[in-house]
Amino acid sequence: MNEFLMRDGAPFGEDTWKHIDEVVEHVARQQLVGRRFIELHGPLGFGAMAVPLSHLAKGDAIYIAERELLTFKLLQQDFHLSSEEIAAAQHAGQPLDLAPVAEATVRLALQEDEMIFDGLRKVKGAHTLPLGEWDKPGGAFATVAAGLEKLTAAGVYGPYALVLNTKLYAQLQRVMMGTGRLESTQVRELLGGNIYFAPTLKAQEGFLIANSPYNLDLAVAQDMVTAYVGNEGLNHMFRVVEKLVLRIKRAGAICLIK
Repeated sequence: MNEFLMRDGAPFGEDTWKHIDEVVEHVARQQLVGRRFIELHGPLGFGAMAVPLSHLAKGDAIYIAERELLTFKLLQQDFHLSSEEIAAAQHAGQPLDLAPVAEATVRLALQEDEMIFDGLRKVKGAHTLPLGEWDKPGGAFATVAAGLEKLTAAGVYGPYALVLNTKLYAQLQRVMMGTGRLESTQVRELLGGNIYFAPTLKAQEGFLIANSPYNLDLAVAQDMVTAYVGNEGLNHMFRVVEKLVLRIKRAGAICLIK
């Protein structure tokens, strides 16, 4: 892997690369939303160019009628560290300030989530559900219940995940009249699954998804990793990079709330 990452050209050794990898892993785990409810397939290797997606035919017997190849998408975010900062850290014997690594990882995580939710939003054959009276007590519960009814009527069963815009998620944190319980608790029990919020979602938008891996997954060629790009003057350039693609195997497992 070091060959395509060109890490040997960087002006520091393995200890600093270890710290960089730890920052990327830690920040990505904190920031990524899609991976909390979509299972991963892979990683398959940086050289992988595409992954198959099967389409089923349903008659007396169910079988794979055809396959298509989905091309992996390359996502990346650059950052740089100055020679002065690197020299100062080496001279003082202190770890290098890796704030640029963390910020680059945050931005790449946003790119990944935007790719995932854009794919969910545009898939043909998904269900749509009006937001209804979400802003009123009990309105969110009624909307989610209607979404579950749509999915089960189509033969799509749990487990389920509910992903909401930040404002819609906040509105769930209210007490249901006559129960003394949060509406989010009631919705979670109705789903038998988890509720997430995603800042990258559009205003007044959410998804109710039957998130088993046979319905959808995230195929990964290369997970987030940092490469050395080279120097530009006294700045050393780096790139956090990943290759992945969302595989939606069953469009009817997705319900767009808007």
